[in-house]
Amino acid sequence: MQPAFARKDKVLILKVTDASFFGFVSGELPTSQPRIATMTLVSSDVDGWSQRLAQLGVETKGPPIFKPEFGIYILYVTDPDGHTVEVLEMRAPNWPHAAR
Repeated sequence: MQPAFARKDKVLILKVTDASFFGFVSGELPTSQPRIATMTLVSSDVDGWSQRLAQLGVETKGPPIFKPEFGIYILYVTDPDGHTVEVLEMRAPNWPHAAR
């Protein structure tokens, strides 16, 4: 594995193969908060995911948004167990598979 993306000791994404990545996000949570994980699906078509999920009646936490400080375009969805699922399009210029 080799680093594909890093941001200020907070985010590290490793390239496993040409089409797969594994990421870590560090952060401090208050001891009163449960430790949870978020599933992130990296895609080049967040808008397509948004439309398809809407067609299926899946509620999202809002429309996709662009976060320029991170170089990502992201859609947040809640799974049936209440966990957050992210559909993420990497638009950072140094990302190996930037959206076109």
